[in-house]
Amino acid sequence: MQMTESSGHSLYRGFTYSFNIRRPRFTLDTFYTLSWKYSTDDEEQNYSAISYDNVTDLSKEYNYSLTDQRHQFIAYGVYNLPFNFDISSTMRLSSARPFEVMTMYDYNRDDMQNDRPIVNGEPLPRDAFRSRPFYDVSLRVQKHFALPNEKGRFTASVEFFNLFGFDNVQIGHPNMMYGHGTAMEGGTIVSGPIGPTRWYDPMAAKTYEGGRLVPVAPPANFNQLRDSSGQYLRSNIPGDPFQVQLGLRFQF
Repeated sequence: MQMTESSGHSLYRGFTYSFNIRRPRFTLDTFYTLSWKYSTDDEEQNYSAISYDNVTDLSKEYNYSLTDQRHQFIAYGVYNLPFNFDISSTMRLSSARPFEVMTMYDYNRDDMQNDRPIVNGEPLPRDAFRSRPFYDVSLRVQKHFALPNEKGRFTASVEFFNLFGFDNVQIGHPNMMYGHGTAMEGGTIVSGPIGPTRWYDPMAAKTYEGGRLVPVAPPANFNQLRDSSGQYLRSNIPGDPFQVQLGLRFQF
């Protein structure tokens, strides 16, 4: 049976402050946003791609959205210097976004292989962890050369992207896998459906009766940027490095 219903909802609250300066030789625009965004799902495709932990309890899906960013600061400015020099810069600073944690196991037996880890007897909330913040400052310097008799002009420029070399590494999908969270230990292998005293181990694909619940730590690389030796994990997503670009433009 497949049922389609409009049961999701979202909420965005934000405060934006802008500061602008206009002068004959320079302009400056800055924006700061403090915001909170909640939702039950962030899927932009059709309903068949929506995922949830428990089909019988959708109320626990309402939490931080994947696009929730507490702080965002953006600035850009242009300064006209003597001798036909121009300098401009852009800056973007934003706090970390959440990410979803899944185990790919069907703990609650609802035929959906996307359950969240169970910690202290309860599934983890949706988007319970956050990746890393993003910082970028870029700079452009250019000079204009006018041709005689107003035949046009040349503009030579140099651009610096990620001027300060921020790494901006984000957590990759392999390091978003939390693991079981808790697991049953011991017990006797039995046949038949699960029940109040029976539990199913998806790793072993067997049903057990009895045993005790024990905590299971997440993998060593969970929500980590570096390994034990301090090297970046290649399973994460690297940011753009520091780059320099030279340009020459002719206007006529």
